[in-house]
Amino acid sequence: MQTSFNSKSLLIRILFGAMFLGALLWIASQNINLQQLLQPWQALPYQTLLLMIAIMALSYTIRSIRLYDYFNMQRNDFLLCLKITLQHNMYNNLLPMRSGELSFPVLLKHFFKLDIRQSASALLWFRLLDLYCLFIFSIYLLQWWLGASSVITLLILILPLPWLLFHYQTSFFSRLQNLLPTRFGNTVEKLHQGLPQHQKAFWRSLFWSFFNWLLKLGLLAWFLTLFSPMPLSAAWFGAIGGDLSSVLPIHGIAGFGTYEAGVAAGLALFKLAPQAILQAAINLHLFILGMSIISGLLSFLIRRKSHG
Repeated sequence: MQTSFNSKSLLIRILFGAMFLGALLWIASQNINLQQLLQPWQALPYQTLLLMIAIMALSYTIRSIRLYDYFNMQRNDFLLCLKITLQHNMYNNLLPMRSGELSFPVLLKHFFKLDIRQSASALLWFRLLDLYCLFIFSIYLLQWWLGASSVITLLILILPLPWLLFHYQTSFFSRLQNLLPTRFGNTVEKLHQGLPQHQKAFWRSLFWSFFNWLLKLGLLAWFLTLFSPMPLSAAWFGAIGGDLSSVLPIHGIAGFGTYEAGVAAGLALFKLAPQAILQAAINLHLFILGMSIISGLLSFLIRRKSHG
């Protein structure tokens, strides 16, 4: 009965995803022809394109360093961490409803024999840090709705959250272990092990997260300004809006439709032409997908036997 319910739920989400894709294709066909959509690519100097590719590759590398550093891997394990990062990123962008997230614990289990519960907990920590960084980088935009004093209050409440989570995790899991039946003790322990165990792991994971998002959002904002006339400040929030769309419970197929809607939401306050927003958002999405697919496929060339 539960399996049937889950299957129906997944099917409904996929159908909604297909609807988002269909809506995007229809809207694009009514407002932009293919030649118009691709024209900015033709005008883009190849040196600029190569630089954007290099910056995105650097972002992938930083994410790999975060993984490598967090689990204190051996020196010769970095390329394997890069392989996992690139494949996880590709699956996340292509598979429906963020099901690609499952590849992270599966890959860590395969290559490093890490317990799936531990790596799933670590992934949750990384995602919380990612959302935290996106919030901090978008805080300026919130004052449009909340006002400066409310934003300052919100910052005071939000800024210490990662530290509080880190600081009180041990007591939380200790209480949880006491509340749950004994048979769940090992699961609670493995989940706890996936979280930062000391200050060094906490601060370094936070540093790599901020570094990655500053670099990535800067690149995506720059891309938007090259593909449609807009202020860099507007492009910055468009980039944030696109990435925040990933937390939605329903996505277009490969993110098409929902990602563009996220970019448009980030640009909504800047009174830009809808056609220009759509063109820039679709091209940005194509760039991200192209990079993730190509890098993910190239990662299969990285060879190494599984641990153990």
